[in-house]
Amino acid sequence: MKIIENKVPKSALITKVKDQKQLFALLLRKRIDYAVFIKGMGQYYLRKNNIKGVAASNMPLDSVPAYIYLHPKHAALVPRLAGALQEMKKNGSFQRVVDRHLQAGNSDYTERLADPTLEKK
Repeated sequence: MKIIENKVPKSALITKVKDQKQLFALLLRKRIDYAVFIKGMGQYYLRKNNIKGVAASNMPLDSVPAYIYLHPKHAALVPRLAGALQEMKKNGSFQRVVDRHLQAGNSDYTERLADPTLEKK
């Protein structure tokens, strides 16, 4: 979120909030016109709280590279893992996994990100 925040023009009015509950409450009460949030987490929160009437853009504001980190004892796996990911991207299976994850919208990972009470489980 800090990456996006740094790209906002200095002239823009920004309202910072403590959590997604406050963010979407402001949006629903028309106190703000736009909310910037991670799409999957926002969709999960809206669905979990049965909130209707909020439209999400399909165009990301930004994208950042993500990396896989392995414990040093698995360092020998890095070349094989990189090769497998490259092959998956070439043959389209990587995108199918991403699409399936986004369509499901209820993965354990997304739930853990959106609901801090699940983090301890």
